Amino acid sequence: MNEKIKHQMPGESGLIALDWHNGNRSVLSDSNLTGCIFGLTLQTKHEDIYRAYLEATAFGTKMIMQQYQDWHMEVEKVFACGGIPKKNAVMMDIYANVLNKKLIVMDSEYAPAIGAAILGAVSGGAHNSINDAVDAMKSQFYTKLIQKRKKYKGMKHYLKLIRLYMISMVIKKLI
Repeated sequence: MNEKIKHQMPGESGLIALDWHNGNRSVLSDSNLTGCIFGLTLQTKHEDIYRAYLEATAFGTKMIMQQYQDWHMEVEKVFACGGIPKKNAVMMDIYANVLNKKLIVMDSEYAPAIGAAILGAVSGGAHNSINDAVDAMKSQFYTKLIQKRKKYKGMKHYLKLIRLYMISMVIKKLI
């Protein structure tokens, strides 16, 4: 499906999704929220839905980054690790563009496990500091740096959809 969507412009399909099918754990912190997709027609293609959900996860990440900025903590670049970022260049391109940041993909598919091992080695006394443990355990760092290329204007629509969704939840409780 990535081949079908990699040349699409941001928001080209007109779909906007909220990927809360299992609630929202960040920023909104409500496990009862449900997902939705706006803009479906009989002509909507399955790859457009896929891209809308990729964009939704990136918009959710942007909301988290906005929280950091609201607390005066700047995010200059984003590091992505694990199997999905390493295997899905289209998704990482969407993230780089939505976040409007440099995105660095870790070379290892097991970076989260290596991070846990580093913290365990420090807390277990095998190394005196995180930097010492990193120096001892690091391997090849990054495979690629993804630069933003396309302008995403969909964030304002995503935020409007969130507000509409919240209003509908209030109405649902009143009925």
